Amino acid sequence: MILPLLEIPQQIEARFIELPSGLQAHTLRVNEIAQVLAHLYGLDPKLVGLAALTHDIARAMRGKDLLRHATRLGLPINPVEAAMPLLLHGPVGSRLIAEEAGIEEPDVLEAVYWHTTFGVGLSPISKVVFLADKLDPAKASRYPFVDGELMGLARKDMDRAILLFIDQELNKYIGNGGLVHPASVDARNHILMAHKMSVS
Repeated sequence: MILPLLEIPQQIEARFIELPSGLQAHTLRVNEIAQVLAHLYGLDPKLVGLAALTHDIARAMRGKDLLRHATRLGLPINPVEAAMPLLLHGPVGSRLIAEEAGIEEPDVLEAVYWHTTFGVGLSPISKVVFLADKLDPAKASRYPFVDGELMGLARKDMDRAILLFIDQELNKYIGNGGLVHPASVDARNHILMAHKMSVS
């Protein structure tokens, strides 16, 4: 078995082996970061590991295949996802690991589903996987603000770290005239209101 430290269902390992080598390496780095955060926050390392190691299981699918799978699985597809099908790789991956490998743990399925956009009221495991995915050092050029600041904040306050990331991403997309996933906006508002943070 090539996946570390966990008893991963054979169906998941088979899909993992089919991923491009760069995506495999990213997944393993995400698991390493997620385990550090799991330890800091007292989370079950096996559940965190399962979510981290499956979060990008559908990432290599083509857009039309993601749309096809999403339709077959009965997933809601909003207009932003229809325009940018890659955003569906989390939702599709979540349903695939449930369907193919019988994974039923709600926090794992939730973490895989929302690891790209984040969402409202998610579990600590979902927060860890979301942040670990963004903290992969190989993404430094994509997320230049991540270096140091985000990891330092993630170790102290995951919600504030998530808010920092979403704010930076929204600023980038809006500044470039890009589409913004409504789940990210809803998540940002939820965190601000839940913690009564300043919006000024």
